[in-house]
Amino acid sequence: MARGSQHGSPPSALALLMRANTLQAWRRLIGIRQQSALLTFVISLFMTGYLALAFWLFLRGLSFVAKFPGLGTLLIERLLYLLFAFLFLLLMLSNLVISYTNFFRNRESAALLTLPVTAQTIFRWKLIESSVVASWAFLFLIAPFLAAYGMTRHLPWHFYPFTVFLVGLFIMLPSVLGCFLSTVVARYMDRRVFQIGALVAVLVVIGFIAVWLRPERGLDEHTETRVLELMDKMLTRTRIAQFPLLPSYWLSASVLQWAEGAVSAAVFFAAVLLSNVLFFGSLAFNLTGGFSTMPRLPCRAAAASSGAGAGFRRGSAKSRRPTVCPGVSNVWPLPFLTCLTTCAP
Repeated sequence: MARGSQHGSPPSALALLMRANTLQAWRRLIGIRQQSALLTFVISLFMTGYLALAFWLFLRGLSFVAKFPGLGTLLIERLLYLLFAFLFLLLMLSNLVISYTNFFRNRESAALLTLPVTAQTIFRWKLIESSVVASWAFLFLIAPFLAAYGMTRHLPWHFYPFTVFLVGLFIMLPSVLGCFLSTVVARYMDRRVFQIGALVAVLVVIGFIAVWLRPERGLDEHTETRVLELMDKMLTRTRIAQFPLLPSYWLSASVLQWAEGAVSAAVFFAAVLLSNVLFFGSLAFNLTGGFSTMPRLPCRAAAASSGAGAGFRRGSAKSRRPTVCPGVSNVWPLPFLTCLTTCAP
């Protein structure tokens, strides 16, 4: 008993998975460097060159817009709202695709479900992995813009770590949402009603965007009016990016308020963003895969996705046969037995 207390409690399964995959990724990185020094140099050169070129272009563009008297600040603010709104949608779609592939079309997931590890732990690890894989490019793209924005506004040093903290919080919300949507898609993808409904929803969204963003008629007839009113008329269709309930609005407002020196307002929006991240992150970590009927959704989605490979193909008996991930046909039935056993009431 005394010897066991000295060693302490063993690490959790989630910590072991994170440590093992981190070490594996680090050794792969070292292996690439040892395998080809030229390849490492070329990749590093392109990454550094992109960051430098993107920073220079953003700096020149923002400096040019900021020179417009009375309009530069308004244009940059609207650009910031639009940028984070579109990036939120792109991050959500990216997490949806990557989470679906990572959960239900991955050999590692099939192998992990055969081990004495709970489905909740596997779901948590795949959520973290999918978030990192889907979000690193976002950080790579947004870093030069925010650095150029800070240089254009001549902001102090504390603006940059505060922005890094906000962006780190921001990427968690589309990750959790995309992860949940991937389980819903995998669960109901084999149903014809869901397929038709998803197609109709996509067409409706595309039509709505086309109507909403159409050019304003009669704009050339008002060229003699005030420039501010004309610009507001041109950007009236983009005001949806300033909807107060959007996570992108919280991030943009916090960045802008901090840049203006309104620290209390910036901290307020940062607290709103943090509270939503903690709430939805807690739901994803504790409810999904844990108890009640909601947690069984990933398990049912995994079982349904194994037979949903036919997609729209219906009719013959051959097309209705369940399809599995290529190369894991011998292992694939075992994870579902383990998952259903784990999630059984």
